[in-house]
Amino acid sequence: MQKARGTAFLAIIAIGAVGCVSAPKRIAGIPRDYVRTPNGIFHRSCVRTVAQGDRIDDQGNVTHVNGTREKLPQCTHPRLDVATLQPLRSFELPPPTGTSWVEYASWQADAQVNVGALTATFTVPQAPSAPGGLIYLFPGLISAMSPPNTILQPVLESGPCDTGSGNCWTASSWYCCPGSGPTHTEPFSVNAGDVIVGKITCSGVPCTWSVEITDSTTGVSAVLMPVTNTGFPIVLGGVLEQYNIQSCGQYPATGQTAFDVALTDQSGNPLQPIWSPTIVGTLPPCAYNVLPSTPAPGKVTLIY
Repeated sequence: MQKARGTAFLAIIAIGAVGCVSAPKRIAGIPRDYVRTPNGIFHRSCVRTVAQGDRIDDQGNVTHVNGTREKLPQCTHPRLDVATLQPLRSFELPPPTGTSWVEYASWQADAQVNVGALTATFTVPQAPSAPGGLIYLFPGLISAMSPPNTILQPVLESGPCDTGSGNCWTASSWYCCPGSGPTHTEPFSVNAGDVIVGKITCSGVPCTWSVEITDSTTGVSAVLMPVTNTGFPIVLGGVLEQYNIQSCGQYPATGQTAFDVALTDQSGNPLQPIWSPTIVGTLPPCAYNVLPSTPAPGKVTLIY
């Protein structure tokens, strides 16, 4: 399968080192050298890949599998507001309504609950019938809905193929944002109908988080390991984020994606979230809807 241009790369610097500076395909309408990501619009120099097994902390320190360490440079370019394309005050993730999130289901855990693991299983949809759009589908954990905040995301992406013809699906794991900017694993290609498992788990104190996305049909996976003192009281059962969608045909023809979600606390006890559906709304109007199943947690179905 062709690899999506939305997360193509410039070069691999070294085996076991921070792989490269990400160079997602720039879509018309945003300033030159800025790119769209599952976390909003960043200067391309601030979006970086890390190798399998590498650990990255809140300050952008990377510990490689071989034990060597390096510090990523700070992101010195302002992050852009999705709606206005004007600089935000920081490069942290703005509230969902300031991103291109279209719809999502969320749950705020009680103050005494420490979320320890999220597992979400979903299927790669058919490719959109009309090309040109950029779509992200993901579950996740987020520290707060207002900046400054932090998010962990196993992401399924549909973007323009390398050949420039049609859209292709890829999968990768994301962490936003240490001071260096968003980091992610190198994306791998997936096919329509493949079963995807996104896992976010905590081990140790402070947590070493494992953000893993696996194509259980092919066995290919990507793991990102943030080390952070940040708590993640807000669970995202499923999120649809889009850029450059001008017609409903640029969404997958299936018209929906269902996430089977399981949650535990940091002691391994099951959690039973009550999902709050949110439809942000955007053009074009494509009958957006969020359908949490009852009883919880069960499925979260995003309609588009």
